[in-house]
Amino acid sequence: MPHTADLRLVAWAPTAEGCVHEAVHAVVEGFADTSGARPAGERTCAVTADSDEDLLVSVLEEVIYRMDVDGGIPLATEVDMIRDSGDGRAVSVRFTVVTLGV
Repeated sequence: MPHTADLRLVAWAPTAEGCVHEAVHAVVEGFADTSGARPAGERTCAVTADSDEDLLVSVLEEVIYRMDVDGGIPLATEVDMIRDSGDGRAVSVRFTVVTLGV
């Protein structure tokens, strides 16, 4: 979608977890060509948030953090709901990653 921001994405799925998965995929496609890349490992984390929007931001921050710390980006992402209550949401995220070339 044309936009003046650096990156704009649209992610659709029937569940919040599915939308987070699609958003991570769209963000990675926005800056990296992973075609032909081979997985270098897996990283997991648990993310909690008060709203779906905060959940998305927290997972995307984890992608950026992992890129900075591990030098890897997600090839695939699995998001599973741990808790969905009045206290907020918690998800488990598993990234299959590829190491960035230097």
